[in-house]
Parts: sequence; C-alpha cells; structure tokens
Amino acid sequence: MKTILETIDKAATTFMFGYVELDYDTIKRFRIDMKEGFSYFSPPEYLASLLERTDKETAYQIVHIFNAINASLQYSFFTARSDIRFDGIDSQWVIKMIDEVFEEMKVKTVTDVYRTKEQIIERLIGSNITLLRSRVETVEEVFAKLNFYEYGAMYADVSASIGMLKQLVCFKQDLFFKKGLFAVMMTGRMLPELKTQHLEYAEALAKLPVPADYQIPKMLQHYGLIVFSEELERMVENSVPLQENSEMELNIRAATVLACTLISRQNEVSADDVDGYLFSKRKESRLMHHLCVTESY
Repeated sequence: MKTILETIDKAATTFMFGYVELDYDTIKRFRIDMKEGFSYFSPPEYLASLLERTDKETAYQIVHIFNAINASLQYSFFTARSDIRFDGIDSQWVIKMIDEVFEEMKVKTVTDVYRTKEQIIERLIGSNITLLRSRVETVEEVFAKLNFYEYGAMYADVSASIGMLKQLVCFKQDLFFKKGLFAVMMTGRMLPELKTQHLEYAEALAKLPVPADYQIPKMLQHYGLIVFSEELERMVENSVPLQENSEMELNIRAATVLACTLISRQNEVSADDVDGYLFSKRKESRLMHHLCVTESY
C-alpha cells in the first residue's frame, strides 16, 4: 500500500500547474458536521438482507467483493454535459444493477459471486451506459484475475486489498488509483462496525487519500475551497471536455487530493469522511463538474 500512497502523493504535488489553486484561508474555516451521516453509502437492499440473515464472515466477504466489482465500473457517466445522465444511468444505477443481479442469482456464498458475471454483462449491454466496450472488458478482467476467495477474506485488511486491486489494469492504470481507493472505502462505509472491531483497519483506512473524481472537485469549488483559473472555469461552464492526462485535468485531481487532505486534518476526520460528506452534498450545487472521457473515474 505504501507505494500506491507515495505515487498518489507525488502526483498530487507534481500536477499543480496553476489552473487550480487552493484557498488556504477558506480551507482553515471549513467545518464538516459528521453528525449528519451518509445514508447513501448504506448497503443496497439485497446486500443488507444478506447481512441480516447470513453469517457475518460470509456476508462481509461478499460485500467486499461486491464493492470491488462496483468500483471497477464507476466512471464517466455523463453524456454531452455534466448534468445529463442518459436514461438516468449513474453511479447509483450501477450499485442497484449489481445488487439486483446478486439477488437474481441468489448469491449466498463467495462461489455464487462467480455466477453473476454473464448477468452483469447482459445488464450492461442491455442498457445505454457510456463506454460499454471498456466496461464489459473491465468485468471480464475483474472476474478472471481477482481471486474472490482471497480478496473477500481481506475485507478488514486495507493494504492487502489494495495490493490485490493494483494487479488489475482497470484499477492500476490511474495514477490517482481512484477506483481502488473507492473499492476499499465503500466496504468501510457499508460495514462501519469493522472500524471498531479492527483497530488496524480503521487506522489504515484513515490514511487513504480522497478518490479524485468529478463530483468532489465540483463541491470543493462550490464551497470556495479551490479556485479555477478563468480559462479552466470557462471550459467547465461551457462543457468543453478536458483531455485525459492534460495539465488542466491532472491539476483538478491533484488539487482535489491536496485540498481534501488539508480539510481532513483541519477537521480531525479521515479523507474518506471528507469525500463522503462532499459527495452527499453534490446535488445542492448548481455548478457543472469538469468533463473528461476516462476509464479512471
């Protein structure tokens, strides 16, 4: 895990090109109310039922695997503009779709998860989801190369989980490792009791940086925590896609990581908490998020 964290830290400092700046004074004043909670991150319906009627060990493993599959598909839902999700297909649609497949296939064991691949692919093909080819290839890779038995057993081991995810191209190709961070964080969010049951798990989870994506920088800008240059702001407002790995695109993600790290320290919470809080507020903002056609976030 250390190498991944070092890479993200290096990327966050390397790609500050001046298109996005941190407002340090606003960051110092910004407060997060953890009492609000983030119900959005509760387990979806079928997973929740498994946690109630299946032995905890098995249910925890299935939840952890579910989040790896889910995270691998969480990227680029916009079409034309940041506010258009064609047919309502977004991050929540993916979670619900996978949960419904798990229910249809009556997943009760780790072995059962392997039987869901074709149904997940059929659901993807039957929808109007963006970047369909890459999503199907992603599902094929996750099911072929991620050992669900070993990965599921690592539900309370952040370092081991990240170590296994970074062996997959669909996770490793991103310098900021957004989908990998999101996968392990979602397990922590769906299974909050793990933080009290496993002290080392809680400490490792707290060390993770924020998963840099679209919505978090939008909310950072909304609260005045980061400031876009006039050129970049004009492009975002006019729905001009940024090229993947361009200076502007990388600067947005770098600033997101740095700002959230400072906010987490200022509020004495984890970057995961900062991410959850900002994401839960995303619909309160009328700002457009930046556009970038990418498989990373």
